[in-house]
Amino acid sequence: MAWNIGINLVPAGRGRGYGAEAQRLLAEHLLTTTSANRVEATTDVENTAEQRSLERAGFQRGGCSEARSSGRASGTTWRRATAGRISESLESTG
Repeated sequence: MAWNIGINLVPAGRGRGYGAEAQRLLAEHLLTTTSANRVEATTDVENTAEQRSLERAGFQRGGCSEARSSGRASGTTWRRATAGRISESLESTG
């Protein structure tokens, strides 16, 4: 089982480490209090600041993908980068 998390910071809160800290704390909480063994996060492929924030929160880059929207922005292609963090029990098994 995996959780997928996201964050949205107001401009005044960006660049201060709040996002990385919040994502780190949430991932640790989910991995220790639920049966999940992985926490994932997805961001726009061009949002390098968020990708760095996820790395500071202990996530590892997983890859990129494209998706086509069928909702309000129908026909829009989204390029996204995925990162993940696994439980410490899985890390120790190698």
